[in-house]
Order: sequence, then C-alpha cells, then structure tokens
Amino acid sequence: SLDITVRFDPAVAGAATGRLEIASGDAVGTPSVLLAGQGVSPFADLVLSVGNNNAGGQDVGSGARIVDDFGVITNAGSESLTITAIRLAGGAEAFAVAGLPGVISAATPLVIAPGASFAFDLAFDPGQTGLIRGALEIQSNDPDAPVVSHGIVGTGAGPLASTLDYG
Repeated sequence: SLDITVRFDPAVAGAATGRLEIASGDAVGTPSVLLAGQGVSPFADLVLSVGNNNAGGQDVGSGARIVDDFGVITNAGSESLTITAIRLAGGAEAFAVAGLPGVISAATPLVIAPGASFAFDLAFDPGQTGLIRGALEIQSNDPDAPVVSHGIVGTGAGPLASTLDYG
C-alpha cells in the first residue's frame, strides 16, 4: 500500500476531469483512477439562472401577474457577492422586479455568501396588447461580469371579443 497525493490547481473556474495512471510491471495492465474537481473563482462570481424568460400573457388593465421565483442569483465564487442594483434596462413600463429584501443600492447592497443563492420574482402588468420586450440588469462586484443582462418578454392580451360598429 502506498499513499499518493494529487494536487488540483485549476486555471479557470468550472468542472475539470482527468485520469491518474500508475505505471507498473503488472501483467494485467496499467491501473488508473478517474479524477474530478470543481474549480472555484477566487472572487465573487454571479451566475443568473432563469428557467423561462417569458412572463406569459396578461390581460391589459387587469393588474400585475407575479411570476414567482422568476430568477435565481447564485454566487459560484469564493468571496461574498455584492449586488448593488437589480433594475430593468428596458420594459420598465410593463415589468418590475419583486421579492427583493428592500431597496438595493451601493449604500444598501444585497450580499450573497459564497455558494448561496437568492431567488426573486417578476411582476408583469402590460399597458398595451402584443409582445413586450424588456431587459433585466444586475450590477455586482463580479470582476468578470460587473453587469449581467438578461432579456425578458411578456404578452399583453386584449379582450377575447369586441363589438365592432360598421356604421
């Protein structure tokens, strides 16, 4: 029996695999061991997960439709992730971010610990019929992506039937 130390020093964040082969005079073959590791950023690392960027359809004038857990922000890094803004870069007339712990700013940031996540909701209240596009922006201390943007859409629906006057 012999103890072997394997060192894992990834150059980039993410999954990595390898194989340790042990050269020997064994007639059966070369023994090997599969290796797997996960490289973690030494900084804060924002990962935004949105299952479906479509807020769905909502009748104009019927109030807001809330999409629970619309997105999840995960800190995949090894330092605290500091979110200083979650805002709409487009579509602010129809969309709103909901489920936040209060006003998020540089003075009152949302801080997410390494390995932790935060889910937020999206409100959709269209003022017109048809497809409405928007963009969600998240500003943080992630050095690789200080601003993360994600497109969102929703459909403003009108009444199913209307009275036409052909006069």
